[in-house]
Amino acid sequence: DVYKRQATTDVLYENLAHCIDGEVYGVLMRDYELAEDESYMLVHLYDNIYDSAGNHLTASDVKFSFEKCIEGGNINGLGYIENVEVVDDYTAKFNFNTTLYVYDLETLFETFYVVTEAAYNASPDGMVTTPISTAPYIMEEYTSGYLMVMKKNENYWQSEELIQERDRANVGTINYYIITEASQMTTA
Repeated sequence: DVYKRQATTDVLYENLAHCIDGEVYGVLMRDYELAEDESYMLVHLYDNIYDSAGNHLTASDVKFSFEKCIEGGNINGLGYIENVEVVDDYTAKFNFNTTLYVYDLETLFETFYVVTEAAYNASPDGMVTTPISTAPYIMEEYTSGYLMVMKKNENYWQSEELIQERDRANVGTINYYIITEASQMTTA
């Protein structure tokens, strides 16, 4: 179920930005510039982003993450993006192949999660059970079909004054119990 998966992935991984009430709030990006003719957009990342394994996140990781998501068929609604280029260490360029609709930038900002290529390549299972990310939580324990335990990342890269409320690690530990049987869900 996509909604159940999103509840856990939103704790494990981060997007470029969140769009709340028509406003764009950067998560991994500090800001963006949309070309006047809307043929491309420059995304400027914070320069102090590190994942929980200590890998420095750069624009090449944004390009890698986007291409991995497209390759795996894990994101929809981004067909208007021709490709992603690396301009410099902290700037990614999204090239568009059509005129943008009102919601296209929101979809882009919130649809795919960004991870470092180094962490992804070091994972024995493509981060299915061994996620490494820039998020305010890290997975401490995983028991397939039963439990995921998320712990507050004490080395979270984002500063207190810039972090959005929705991304704040408000508790020390989150336990996700996986209940697949309908009668057990009712009891729970």
